[in-house]
Amino acid sequence: MRKKTFSLILSGILPITALSFTAFANGGDTAGRPVTPPSATDVIGQIGSSATEAYTASLNFWNDYGNNISDGFNLAGESWNSVKNTPGFETSYGDAVKTGDGIFSAAGFATNLMDSLSAANQLTHPQDNPYASHPALSTAYDTLTAWQAMMNWADMAVGDKDPTGTVKGMNLLLGEAVKNWSDVATQTALLDYANHSTIIGTVDITLQNVNDYYTDLFQNVFYPSRDAEWSLEDWWKKSYYDKLNFYAQMVREGREKEFEWLRDELMNMAPKAGSTILPNHVTAKKPNIYLYPETETKITVTFGKPGYLTLSIPEYNDGWTVTASPDGTLTDKDKNSYGYLFYEALVKRKAFSTEEGFVIPSNKRAEAFREILASYGFNEQETADFIEYWADYLKDGTAYVMYPMLTEGVDNAMPLTFSVKPDSIYRIWFGFAEYSGDEIMPPEITPIVRKGFTVVEWGGAVLD
Repeated sequence: MRKKTFSLILSGILPITALSFTAFANGGDTAGRPVTPPSATDVIGQIGSSATEAYTASLNFWNDYGNNISDGFNLAGESWNSVKNTPGFETSYGDAVKTGDGIFSAAGFATNLMDSLSAANQLTHPQDNPYASHPALSTAYDTLTAWQAMMNWADMAVGDKDPTGTVKGMNLLLGEAVKNWSDVATQTALLDYANHSTIIGTVDITLQNVNDYYTDLFQNVFYPSRDAEWSLEDWWKKSYYDKLNFYAQMVREGREKEFEWLRDELMNMAPKAGSTILPNHVTAKKPNIYLYPETETKITVTFGKPGYLTLSIPEYNDGWTVTASPDGTLTDKDKNSYGYLFYEALVKRKAFSTEEGFVIPSNKRAEAFREILASYGFNEQETADFIEYWADYLKDGTAYVMYPMLTEGVDNAMPLTFSVKPDSIYRIWFGFAEYSGDEIMPPEITPIVRKGFTVVEWGGAVLD
């Protein structure tokens, strides 16, 4: 019956396939419409996409079954060692022993390689970490993952030469620990405990930067030793920017509060020449850049420090290129329209001076913002955009001091260049700190000068 059914299906498919092939060969489909063969770029892109999907699938498969496969090879290897150590076996079957040793060496190398790739993927993709919302649990998980990968290679390198068996024993213990922590029931129980535990909360605060240390240890000490194409700095930056991109995605999805711990970690690991950290950073929130040319003009805007960007709309890539209209409307190459260029970036906290500022009462926040921005010369739309964001973003029921940082300071923090030189530029960021009740000296206000092609920008950062 199965053979008959299969024959019927096949007899139906073959004529259709033949018809399609004939139509394609003749430059048309079954309805006679012209068919465009795929270009070499399309084919290469499809191959690359398929390869990426296959790689991801192999990692996912290894994450689920890797321990079982490794255990199976280890048991088979132990059995093989017992067989080949039988008196006279190696003498009688020398070639078989060499072949068997080669097979198990290759299997060990392959399983260790997959373990390491899996570990590297977990460490550089925090969104895949089941404990991402809890730094303490995330640190422990990443620590186990990194050390297990390192011990796998140590076991392979010196395990058989270690008379105490310490390396092999440590490797087995770490493997079991990672396996248990990877269990869904264990994850659920630990996360439930963490959500109700003051101890975990305290440890979270204490260990926010420890995860960075172990990631750095894995990528900068262990991994490059077998991949000469990556320098230590390259691997460190890869970890940093992967986490930075993930945090930007979480902000884009409105999950910023949930991932404040990751923001703090990124602030303390921002790269600079000759160092691995730039401490005491804050996030410049929602700087909006408004462009007002005198006539419709195509403009490219670029940052001098693009590495500090955490978010951008439209997507920044290597710069923003838009067509700007005199009313401030910006249009990109895909015909999407924007009222301003939006970005967020990591900046030094000390860039904000806290000597002079404006007190913002908690119960009259919008009114205070409107009055201050009007004094600086912001127009109605710019002011409305500012109030819409900052009136809601700051803590309810809390009074703040708003410290201005003017154009020169903003230029130093995030320098900008324009393909068409503006006639006037006015950039201002405000640093927000909770008001303690002390006397605050108000700053002198220099209004915006709108002359010719004008660029206006406002932004802010919470300093507490």
